[in-house]
Amino acid sequence: MKINIVIFAVGIDLFYNQCKLLITSLINNLLEKNFLIHIFTDNDCWIPEEYAKFSKVNILSKSQIEDYKGKYQFIHRVKIVIIEKVSKEFGDYILYIDSDCFLKSDFRIIFSRIPENCFVMHKKEFDFNDNYIHLSPLKSLVGIFENSSLKYALKHSSFSMWNAGVIGGLSSQLIPLFEHIYQMTDLIYKYTQLHTSEQLAFSIVLQTNAPVFAADDFIYHYWDKPEKLFMNKFISKILPKHGNANSNINFKKLPYFIKNSYDVFKYNTIHSLECNRFLVGYKYAYLSFVKNPKLDNELRGSLYFHFNRHIKHLIKKILGRI
Repeated sequence: MKINIVIFAVGIDLFYNQCKLLITSLINNLLEKNFLIHIFTDNDCWIPEEYAKFSKVNILSKSQIEDYKGKYQFIHRVKIVIIEKVSKEFGDYILYIDSDCFLKSDFRIIFSRIPENCFVMHKKEFDFNDNYIHLSPLKSLVGIFENSSLKYALKHSSFSMWNAGVIGGLSSQLIPLFEHIYQMTDLIYKYTQLHTSEQLAFSIVLQTNAPVFAADDFIYHYWDKPEKLFMNKFISKILPKHGNANSNINFKKLPYFIKNSYDVFKYNTIHSLECNRFLVGYKYAYLSFVKNPKLDNELRGSLYFHFNRHIKHLIKKILGRI
């Protein structure tokens, strides 16, 4: 079975370079080259010539991108359009992967674990339930989608939000679902402006039709801010301005270096202190110091400010007990 891998990069060099790293990981880890990478982009100048033998480049004009965004100009709606296009034109197995991902190991094993009638997404993020919906922007949707699969899913913990950095399935199973996914995405975005509207739509529609399996054992998605900070620096160091990324990158070990990087420790320090989780913040401050004893001005300033704030808080608390 041929794997049709779909990736999307438009706008800036950062996204193009992320795609280069992703494609390098695919080349390194897909031991049998029975795959075709469908690159959707607004500019093919960043694509090395050596990609030609295993990729199909689709140039999107500005007007096409605007059209794919739909009535409410939602950028992640483009994802649905390009997945649908490849599904209808090429068939077989479709696997969409966000540009800020890389393949950790040969993921063909995932296909041997998953029955043909199941879908793949990156990983489960959380379960839906009444308490969650009551406190979230999704609360308004429960009243809007009366007697719908969306309302039912939002109020039942048997349904989950899945990260849409990876979306996969047989084209024959995906094609009948696109109309529903479009409708749900447009309505969710209209009423909530959630940047994850398409993720919620895919999560609900796919789960309603078949089980969903996680791909995070094989594909790493560095979507959160501190990991992106580290990866942006990493990519700028190892990626030539023209050509492919270094094929000697150890993608299996890369997640460890991301999670234990100074950028991640620093971000967790500041974020924890801002949320008054002082002990957690001090732990990450220590780990930051181990990585870089000099620290940087931003982190030193944050530690000074929040430590003084913590001391004042403790003094006030002690005096209040006297």
